[in-house]
Amino acid sequence: MRARPVRAPVPRSVPAPRRAPLRAPALAPALAFVLACACGSNKEAQPELFTASKSASSSASTSQTSSKPSETNKPAPADAATPADEAGPIGDECTQLLVVTTESWNAIDSRLQRYERKPGQAWQAVGESVASVVGRTGLAWGRGEHAALVQEGAPTALVHADDPIKHEGDGKSPAGVFAIGKAYGYDSSPPSGTSLPYQKTSADWLCVNDSSSRQYNRVLDTQGVDKDWSEAEQMRRKDELYRLVIEVDHNRIVPSEMAPVPEGGSCIFLHVWRKAGAPTIGCTAMALPDMQSVMSWLEPAKHPLLVALPRDRYQALQASWQLPELVAR
Repeated sequence: MRARPVRAPVPRSVPAPRRAPLRAPALAPALAFVLACACGSNKEAQPELFTASKSASSSASTSQTSSKPSETNKPAPADAATPADEAGPIGDECTQLLVVTTESWNAIDSRLQRYERKPGQAWQAVGESVASVVGRTGLAWGRGEHAALVQEGAPTALVHADDPIKHEGDGKSPAGVFAIGKAYGYDSSPPSGTSLPYQKTSADWLCVNDSSSRQYNRVLDTQGVDKDWSEAEQMRRKDELYRLVIEVDHNRIVPSEMAPVPEGGSCIFLHVWRKAGAPTIGCTAMALPDMQSVMSWLEPAKHPLLVALPRDRYQALQASWQLPELVAR
């Protein structure tokens, strides 16, 4: 896993800021991966927008700014470009990428392509791209490795005023850059060659999507656990959708000192689809053979990341984020 995960608000201890906060106006209200799969609840409450978990400089900057804004302190107009972060959200330690692209924010069909690189070298495509599907209402900016680039007033170079923001129950898959977590499945052993941590699931394994619970956005064995949630999804389903599952670290599904943002979206996975063209309600899904290939290919030692974006936004961020060239279908 990545050494610099994105943190949600109100950390227990505040790390030193990695960069000065980017300023831009607050976003307009967000637009409010259909399967039986429940990758989020039906709640429609809108959470707060992004906060930088790697930098606590947003609040510090506010306290140091004069109440009478100077020309320098004025926020940029909504249509102004903000310089992209030089480092980007993909560190040198990452040598495996899963790239999911759609034709628009609202598109359901997507393509998934694997990439690999040696340290200091260019990305190379691995195999051919495969068909995949995202949420029933498309994509929306999530909370992942890119969130340190997005303050409460998101920089317009990255997030536009009309971009959707992921929240619980919106039926959208999170867009951005995300670490990869654990793998789960119905069988005692994962596909041959799998090096991700793997857990066989039973009826006691759930993912909690009740944001009032202490276990919100956590996959856990509920045996012996005091139940404080009203909504959760079964990790051992009666269908094949969760035969193989990989956690996508949106909103801190991978346990850490940081708590998930309430209503920020939960239980986001890569998993098996019902059929081609059938959307999820927040996950990214694909055919079982493709899911097997992805699971056996990912290596934690290579710090793999998932990048999910509409194609035009991917191309706009390609240079600054050092993303690979998209492979023709």
